[in-house]
Amino acid sequence: MKSLQKLVMASIAMNLAFSSFAQTPITNDEEVIDPVLIKSVRVEAVEFETLPYRSITQIPAVHIHGMLQRIPGLDLRRRGVAGSQADLSYRGGTFEQTQVRLDGWIVNDAQTGHHTMNLPIDAMGVRMVSMHSGPNSWVYGAGAANGMLEIESRASRSNGGSDSLVSTLGLHGYIGSSFQQDDSTGKAYLGQGLTVDGDWITKKTVQYWAVGGEWGNGFRYNSGYRNLNSIYNGTWNIDNKHALKWITASLSNKFGARDYYASPADREAEEEVNTSMQGLGYVFKNKQHTFDFRVMHRLNKDIYTFVRQDPSIFQNNHRTNQNNVSANYAFQPKLVLGNDLFKLGESSLLAEARHTIISSPLADTTRADIGLRAMQRFDFLQERLVVHAGLYLNHNTTYGTRLYPGGSFVFSPSLMIEISGMYGMGFRNPSFTDLYYDGPQNIGNSSLSAEVARGGEIEVEIRPAGNIISVTYFDRVTDDLIEWTRTLNPNDTTDWQPNNFGEIRHKGLQLTWRSNTYGPLQFGGSYTWLNSDLTTALPANQETRYAQNHFRHQTLGYVRMQQGPIVWTNDLRYQIRTSDGSNTIVDGGYLLWDGRIAYEKFYSDSKLRSSVFFDIQNILDTQYQEQGIVPLPGRWYRLGFSVRWG
Repeated sequence: MKSLQKLVMASIAMNLAFSSFAQTPITNDEEVIDPVLIKSVRVEAVEFETLPYRSITQIPAVHIHGMLQRIPGLDLRRRGVAGSQADLSYRGGTFEQTQVRLDGWIVNDAQTGHHTMNLPIDAMGVRMVSMHSGPNSWVYGAGAANGMLEIESRASRSNGGSDSLVSTLGLHGYIGSSFQQDDSTGKAYLGQGLTVDGDWITKKTVQYWAVGGEWGNGFRYNSGYRNLNSIYNGTWNIDNKHALKWITASLSNKFGARDYYASPADREAEEEVNTSMQGLGYVFKNKQHTFDFRVMHRLNKDIYTFVRQDPSIFQNNHRTNQNNVSANYAFQPKLVLGNDLFKLGESSLLAEARHTIISSPLADTTRADIGLRAMQRFDFLQERLVVHAGLYLNHNTTYGTRLYPGGSFVFSPSLMIEISGMYGMGFRNPSFTDLYYDGPQNIGNSSLSAEVARGGEIEVEIRPAGNIISVTYFDRVTDDLIEWTRTLNPNDTTDWQPNNFGEIRHKGLQLTWRSNTYGPLQFGGSYTWLNSDLTTALPANQETRYAQNHFRHQTLGYVRMQQGPIVWTNDLRYQIRTSDGSNTIVDGGYLLWDGRIAYEKFYSDSKLRSSVFFDIQNILDTQYQEQGIVPLPGRWYRLGFSVRWG
């Protein structure tokens, strides 16, 4: 009943806000992104979804974690604020099952998936975010057991197209508070952030750089944070066939880790994570051949202190070196093989290798992955039906050799209707934390086997009069699921340990709708139903940690309107979660309402773009949690600005 009352209140407030704005066209096109649902007929041919906004700057969030929570089916389970830590889950998968890429560079952490979302980029540096669904190792290689998340920075744009220099300089900042007081210090809870970034674009180069940070004392005792990041990446087109790509980035996060991993006993826990990555790539492309070669090194240092006032009680100091090498080759036949009813399209080959070294106290060990992928495109009925078939061969120095097949199709009988589907396999190897961790209440298991996922989905999309409506059914089975379990104990003193289970099945239905039929008014939403079945029954005295901790129902909605330079945005998110192990409803769900009003101005004579915004996060002051026993902030107010020259 309370949830219903909140929903009614939100609807009334949205209607009142509507009445105060007239409809005028959008004038700022620099940050425009594509619609919420985009079909891919690239060599990958895997369905994917993007954020449902015309502009990244209009999302009522300043951190990339807040942006990702707007993608249907994605469940970013945060433990802290301002990017301190979050686990990525998609359609019920665990935080280790999704491959993550930044401008094509794989950034997954081999020690633990808890560090994968420690990304060296903030919201203002993001151009597009897309989620590629399903078991997709047959497309993307190791780690894509439940999809691939792709983040594109401003450096992913095409070049300027002229010999003249195009350069920009941006300054972005915010300050926010709940206007509540920390009883232990007497100080008000406060958070702030500042980023300086820039572009350098010519006919031959696209470059982006940024340096920024966020800091604050949190929202409750021992939830403070200090996060710093930097990035420099880009592309140099040597000529019309050859290009170089690069990335160098770093991140340093230090935050209070109260209740993050153990029991309520870790009230004084603290963690510091330092990550750096350097990558270099070469691309050759002509009418028939495309060759993309990349090398990357990622170093992650993680220091976890159980009692920050006395590190001698327990402290972990992990260091992980990871090297990735990949070579992707695609061939387009010069002569079309076939006729109007059938054509043989593009062929592609992928070779990749990943080498990881982990240092004590987890273990002094190393392992490597070598993978080969072949894929073929087939066109039927004058390309109204596009089919891809692929096969990925993986060899791991610990887990042996295995084949992962897959295929997909996109059928477009008309401009108004599209039917698509895919079936594939994916896998993920145990992390080093799964294998070797030894902590106060968490013990690794060196006998674990690799997870193998298989599944598919089918989608029907219609596009009536400026609307995009889609219905998707998905079904995925994971064998040898790696899950942390423990024996129930009234004193909460037993250890968590990962084990392989026989099988878990996730199935569900997703509905999405986006409308652009009302000029400057944009609105849309999605509903996702998700169910999981653990075929290996747990003993009555056992509980799981991650596998069945997911939403059962997720509803997303957004409304955006522009009146001249004034932009108003409302986001709604309603979720009902399941409990650990039993797959039953935890409570009646929770409703989150975020809002932003911004004043955006473009000065054509000076090429100056400016924006001042006011956010209210969690307007209804909902009490909720996304992971474990960590509560998340209530109502939070934020005032910010963005200025860009050039």
